[in-house]
Amino acid sequence: MAYELHENATASKSTTPYLLNIQHDLCRSLSTRVVLPVVFERPVTSDTDFVLPMTVGEMTLYAVVAHVASVPASALGTYIADCSSYYDTIRERVDRLFIGF
Repeated sequence: MAYELHENATASKSTTPYLLNIQHDLCRSLSTRVVLPVVFERPVTSDTDFVLPMTVGEMTLYAVVAHVASVPASALGTYIADCSSYYDTIRERVDRLFIGF
C-alpha cells in the first residue's frame, strides 16, 4: 500500500534502515516499488525541500525525496507504519523534483 514505511530488507539497511513506499496500489502487480529512502539523521544538503522530517512513533526520521528509487518489491521488509498523513507534503516535494513546482 502507498505511503507505508517498511524496514529495508536489502544489504543497504545499515545506511538506509527504512523505505517509504510511495507507489500507488493500482500498480501492485509490478515487481518493483517506487520508494523514498528513510534515515535516522538529517542528511547534509543545501536543498531542504528534498528532505522531509517525519515523526513515526517516538522516532524522528528523514525521507530523502531527491533519492527516490525503484527497488524490487522484496526490498520492502517488515511493515512499520502508515505515513499517509504526510501525503500532501510528499506529493508536493515529488512534484517539485519531477515537474519543477
